[in-house]
Amino acid sequence: MIHFLLASISTSAVLCLLTAGAIALLVFPVANAQTPNVDFKTYKASYGGQGFDVKASIPNNGTIDNIEVYPEYGSIYITLTMSSAGQQSGAADMKIILPRGLIDSKENGTDSKYVVVVDSNVTSYKETRTTSSERELSFSVPVDASDIEIFGKQVVPEFPPAVIAAIAMSVVIVVIITGGRFLTNGEKRFR
Repeated sequence: MIHFLLASISTSAVLCLLTAGAIALLVFPVANAQTPNVDFKTYKASYGGQGFDVKASIPNNGTIDNIEVYPEYGSIYITLTMSSAGQQSGAADMKIILPRGLIDSKENGTDSKYVVVVDSNVTSYKETRTTSSERELSFSVPVDASDIEIFGKQVVPEFPPAVIAAIAMSVVIVVIITGGRFLTNGEKRFR
């Protein structure tokens, strides 16, 4: 009789095979869903009464001051403050985790590229992790960067779908009632 046991130990998995009194152990790495050794801070973004958590690891102890949402441009605009203490020269890598509910970029149901602009310069990036609820980007920022704009193809809608449906239904009802009154008044005039 053969028995299998699979146990997860941090970032490794152990497979035990027990047959006729002999034990064989196999150890192999397991993909980790989290980005290792990165200190992310959580920043709040809000739009239309909805709140979103944007996580970022900013070089040189930088912080995000504000996140503005611009659905009409399909973008979010981030203002930064970079710390001058112990600042390196040049540029360093920043990582940001974007909730898909806030901003996403898809074409025909498939993930597509964002456009990342740092201090008015288009910047290349790497997508380091993707899940069904968020996408993680890594890109270089100058140590004195002050703003980042990320363009996607989908940004949180200006109105939730339920509000749009309610507005559409209200317009239809008003048109029907107004049209009915107009016909009724018109018929009375011609009699």
